[in-house]
Amino acid sequence: MGRIQKLTALALGVSLSCSTTPEAPARAPDRLDVLSWLAGSWEGAGAHSYEETWTPPKGSTMFGIHRELHGSKTLFYEYLRIEARDEGITYLASPLGRQPPDAFRMKEIGHDRVVFEDPLHDFPQRIGYARKGPRLEAWIEGVEGGEPRRESWTFQLAPVETR
Repeated sequence: MGRIQKLTALALGVSLSCSTTPEAPARAPDRLDVLSWLAGSWEGAGAHSYEETWTPPKGSTMFGIHRELHGSKTLFYEYLRIEARDEGITYLASPLGRQPPDAFRMKEIGHDRVVFEDPLHDFPQRIGYARKGPRLEAWIEGVEGGEPRRESWTFQLAPVETR
């Protein structure tokens, strides 16, 4: 190999060793399998009965429905969806089927616990879930009328119905 070829090879090697590949920025989990613990049918009772059902994560979505009952009368229902989006995991709620849904971005994620937040929403500003074995705690919280407000529900994993 001639002197020019050696210098060219050396220059090429140095330039390749100095090039950098940009690293992807660190970000929150974007796969819904981190929320697989939420899937199932949940039920509870207080002044009235309530239930919430979540599908297992598949693709980029989980679907849920929440309803509250007094005897045989539906008092409230809400269509729910959790999506893995480019900007992160997002919780979408459609109280009484209202469109467009309210969107809350995932703020915290831990072992069997998640909190979603939209600080600009009227109420609630935060929605959370925490699972403890066969029990699920759900809550909404924020400020309404200048006062802090929190509502919570305690669910038990519902028995599987066979038809």
